[in-house]
Amino acid sequence: MKWIKLDTAIRTDDKVALLPSDNARWAWIAVLVAAGAQDGRPWRSFKHLDACLSSTERKHVKTLVAAGLVEEAEDGQVVIPGWSSHQVPMRFQSKGQRHGSATHNHATATQQGDQIRLEDRKIRNPLTPLRGRMNAGTESVGAVIKRLGEE
Repeated sequence: MKWIKLDTAIRTDDKVALLPSDNARWAWIAVLVAAGAQDGRPWRSFKHLDACLSSTERKHVKTLVAAGLVEEAEDGQVVIPGWSSHQVPMRFQSKGQRHGSATHNHATATQQGDQIRLEDRKIRNPLTPLRGRMNAGTESVGAVIKRLGEE
């Protein structure tokens, strides 16, 4: 399975926000996916790009060109400006590089989440100070609180 990176600010990007319709914005996403499917290599021509898109998406290629999201290079190839600065082709990554940082980030986040939950328990559980001072088999919580209040 191949993946592409998609900036979370894509909805507010000037070029994307100025596209005339949601269909044009969807066509932009389809072009990005098509580029990712071929590891970001340029299309040989607009005809080649069109072959990678559905008929609905093809209708918006001229709009994407006018917005500066897709360009024709001097040699006639069709490119996405800045593609290589945002994407790392999968063929140049080892399996460990592709998944290692994501796994590490997830593990770190999970550990931090566990720590936060432990700290929350300490704060939220009013019975924590009673541990070790209560005979759970014979004494109720209310009785322990009353007893400790008298001490």
